[in-house]
Amino acid sequence: MRIRKLEELLRDDGHMVHTQVEELTEDTQIVIGAVPLREKTEEIEKLFSQIKGKTFIAGSINTDVYDIAKKNDIKIIDVLEDEEVVTLNTIPTAEGALQVAMEESDITLHGSNCLVIGYGRIGKVLSKMLLRNRCECVHSGKERRRFSSDRSNADITK
Repeated sequence: MRIRKLEELLRDDGHMVHTQVEELTEDTQIVIGAVPLREKTEEIEKLFSQIKGKTFIAGSINTDVYDIAKKNDIKIIDVLEDEEVVTLNTIPTAEGALQVAMEESDITLHGSNCLVIGYGRIGKVLSKMLLRNRCECVHSGKERRRFSSDRSNADITK
């Protein structure tokens, strides 16, 4: 969905956008991949052999992809190495988790007890969203904590 929006924005800004590798031309300078990048190594090798000397932008790129890029003289930009992008990405990720929870639950979330596994960037944003729905949140991670919609919290490890 986000890649389609990016495609639309680039076209609206007057850029030539191709959605298939077969459509690439000599003038193509940048190829944008998925965030996170989950393609198999064989697929990446095939793509990179067709875009030698170009710039490849994606997210959460593993070291194997960097090695393949180096062999094909491809510049890599991993958007998830940018702290601002990572921080802003937590919001739609948490919203997506909230949406799935609402769609898959037989009850309303309002006032429910919720377990959030992990209390990193996404866990913190998701918890704030749940608290706004008057949920009671327990976090499981390095430090287990309980947060209540009344804004009090208590350490539940003791």
